Formats: sequence, C-alpha cells, structure tokens
Amino acid sequence: MKYLLSNIKIPLSAKEETLSEAIAKKIGLSPKSFSFEIVRRSIDARKQEGYWVYRVLLESKKPLFSKDAAPYLPEAPLLIEKKHWSYRPVVIGFGPAGLFASLVLARSGAKPIILERGKNVDERKKDIERLRNNGVFDPNSNVSYGEGGAGTFSDGKLNTGVKSPFAHFILEEFVKHGAPKAILIDAKPHIGSDLLPQIMTSFRKELLSLGADILFSSQLMDLEEKRNGLLLKYKGEDGLLHSLDTKTCFLAYGHSPFDTAKMLQKRGLAFVPKDYSIGVRLEVHQKDIDVSNYHENYGKTPLPSSSFQSVIHLSNGRSLYSFCMCPGGEVVNSSSDVGTVVTNGMSENARNKENGNAAMLVSLRVEDYFKGDMLDGYRYREYFEKKAFKREKPYFAPISRLRDFLDDCFSSHIGSVSPSYRPGFYFSDFKDCLPSFALHSLKEGLLSLMELQSFYKNDDIILTGVETRSSSPVRIPRNENYESNIHGLYPIGEGASFAGGITSAAIDGVKVALKVLDGLSI
Repeated sequence: MKYLLSNIKIPLSAKEETLSEAIAKKIGLSPKSFSFEIVRRSIDARKQEGYWVYRVLLESKKPLFSKDAAPYLPEAPLLIEKKHWSYRPVVIGFGPAGLFASLVLARSGAKPIILERGKNVDERKKDIERLRNNGVFDPNSNVSYGEGGAGTFSDGKLNTGVKSPFAHFILEEFVKHGAPKAILIDAKPHIGSDLLPQIMTSFRKELLSLGADILFSSQLMDLEEKRNGLLLKYKGEDGLLHSLDTKTCFLAYGHSPFDTAKMLQKRGLAFVPKDYSIGVRLEVHQKDIDVSNYHENYGKTPLPSSSFQSVIHLSNGRSLYSFCMCPGGEVVNSSSDVGTVVTNGMSENARNKENGNAAMLVSLRVEDYFKGDMLDGYRYREYFEKKAFKREKPYFAPISRLRDFLDDCFSSHIGSVSPSYRPGFYFSDFKDCLPSFALHSLKEGLLSLMELQSFYKNDDIILTGVETRSSSPVRIPRNENYESNIHGLYPIGEGASFAGGITSAAIDGVKVALKVLDGLSI
C-alpha cells in the first residue's frame, strides 16, 4: 500500500541519509519493510535546534496507523484534448499567465498568435545589462517587459498560497524545460534569474514546434469588439501598424502598462480600482538573516540562504509587511516607463550574493488615491516613480541608511551594508517620492520589527526606493466563464488581479485556457 506520510523531522545538522531511520521510528517498522520517495521538504527554524521537515510517499507491505499517514490518492494528470479551431486565438503578453495559456492552447491544436511588446529573452538580457552598467533604458525591453515577464529577471520564486490541481503541472513543466528537479519537492521552490532565460527559450521552442507564432517587439495599440469577434491592431517590430482578427483574446499584459490600460478603457473594458501597496526595498547582510533564522546551527552545516517574512499592524490601521524576499540577491531596476525609478528584487539560483533584500510595503487604500477615474491607481504610483527619478542621475535610485531614515535625516555615507542597485544611487529621505502616511508607517513598523528580529537592528541597513509594482492597481472583472465585459476578451494573470506571482499567474492562464477549450466543439 502507498501512503503520504507527513511531519517527519530530522535535525538541520543531520544528513538526508538518516531520513529512513526517522521514518522507521515514526511508524514503528524496520527500514527494510518500506520504500519511499521525498514529496516535500522544508525547514522549521522557529526553535533554537531547528529541523528539516519532510513529507514522503511511502510504500509498505504492512498497514500504517500513524496520525500523519494518509492513503495515497494520485492526482489525475492534466489531459489537454485536441480541438477543432476555426480561427487562431491571440495572447497578449508572454509572462507566466500568457506562456501557460499559450501552452495549453498550442497543445490543443490552436496555433496561438502571441504578441509581446518586449524582446526575446536573449536581447532582453543585453538591454537590462545596458541599463545596469550604463544607465541606458529601453522602455520596451527591461525587467518588466519582454519574454517571460517580470518574473524572469527576479528571483524566480514558485511558491504560492493558491490551492490548485494545476500547481504541480506548472512545476513539472518548468523541470521538463530545464529547471532543477528540486523545485518539485522544496516547500519554497525557486529557479533564479540565471537559469530562467534558457528555460524560457525551451518553452518558446516547444510553442513554435506546435505552430504558434510569437511576435516580439509587438505592442497592442487598439482592440475593437466586432459582431463576429475582435479586431486587434498592433505596432510590429517594423514600426508599422498591423491588424489581426480573432474570436478569442487572452489579455495577459501584466501590471505595468498604463498606456495599454488607457487604450482598453477607451474601448469600453471595465476596470475596478483596488487596494495595493507602496514602499521601499530593504537590503541587509544575508549572514545576519541566516544567523537570526538558524541560531546555533549557523555555520555548522551547509544550509540554504534563508528568507524572512514580517508583518506589523500599525497604529494608523494600516500594515507594514515584507514582500518578495530575495535571499542572497540584488536590488534591481524594474522601471517600465521613461523617467521613472521602480525597484524590485532578484536572486540567482545559488542565492549566494552578500545581501538579502525584500520589499517593505505599506498598505494603500483606494480612498488614498481615487479621484473619479478607474485608472487613478496607475497615476498615483506613476507620480512617485517620477519623483524618484533625477535627470542629472538617470535611473539612479534614492537610498538611505536605516538609522538616518528613522532619525529623519539625509545619509552622508554608506556603512557596513553596500547597496547592490545599479546603475547607481543618491541619498534621500524619501519625502519627495513616498506619501507622508507611507513614511510614518515605515518608521513605526521598522522600529517595531527591530524589537522582534535581530537582523533589523543594523543601523547600516539600506533602504532603496521606490517599490510600487507588487500588484496591479486595478481589477478587471470577469464572469463565470472568465470573460470580461468585452465578448471574447479573457483577462488573466497579475495585470487583471487574478494572480500574485509566477505560479499563481501560470495557474490562472491554464485555468482560463481550459475553460475556453471546454466551450469549443470537438
């Protein structure tokens, strides 16, 4: 019989070979009487001693009576039926949502047409490095725009709170296309920005082999609802305006393109403003985080760079919380518009850089920014992104030492923590580029966190601004068939506020594509 056996603990200092002994002790059987494979592993470092925690798929000739054992019920594989397509569906955007929607469509025989305003991942890498090294910014090829979406040049975190039968399918597809097999068992799987480009290239090759067309440097300029479908106009790589007719369009444009949102609003697409967040990136020595998390185990045995998650409820009714923590990583520019500064975090697969970083975000309510237009959230964040930009130092980011920020003064020097952001930085107190309530909230929250976690107590921690793109400022309503108020237009992913992260966006793309397939005749 096969069982899922959970909550198996071994010390952090122990080798994985001791796992069979821990299982035997837990179930009261000899190691020779069962076989197993690891399904999930995580670290529980809440106590001084710390543990690896495992879940295994165990096969035993004898029945198990442990409270942590459950009969194994294998998940049904995702089956994509071949369908008869009388037209070619169009996918706008080639991030995780657009990628996985396209994959489902292509395997069904659809031969989708994919429009991506950015460049392919190889050209995109060059443009990102040009910005980091020389301060030269390409508004259509950057950390936000291009093949793979924003996640390709971030940490590549694949953990999600979304419960979905498609989650494992997503991970398996990444492994199939070159990701480390460890993502299938790690509780917090990640790939890294050094591996994701080649993985995206592999996905692209499969889509092309199935008959898809991927049009890079192709920006959606217009979308019109017609009696028999949708008329799309896009500016192609040649700079000319081209037209496409389709009956089905998947809108996976991400949470950055304000220009596209304005065009779609004019064409009648419904938007609803929503709460989102604003703040800074906090950067601290990764060693300090690891010491705080691993306690007495730090340095005794090889352990992965650790992460942290912090939430503080403030006296003003708001919250300060950490987001997108990147262990052993860098702070990167994530601007998508000329003359703006936006920050994000990035890690490579090894997560072995000197610093760890995380967004420290303050909750932002609709009433903070809404002036009557459904897209006011875009305007609000853009205002502060422009304020962070200095013409004399293009795409340099405002920074402050933590102590100087708390003391309400400009930094005069960098201390023990060196900022990783490129192309450069300037000192700031953030009064120009963050709203006053966010400044007060950050100060109150950070002071409270200094009392809770030791690594926050370093006065030389670097704060880098501004972080505004943790989520979309709008939601695009959709009906029970996942369709917007424009017939044939299906909003998916983060831009429509139906996801938050690579895996959840990919899940949404799969879910909606399968729904559309279900409505087709075979």
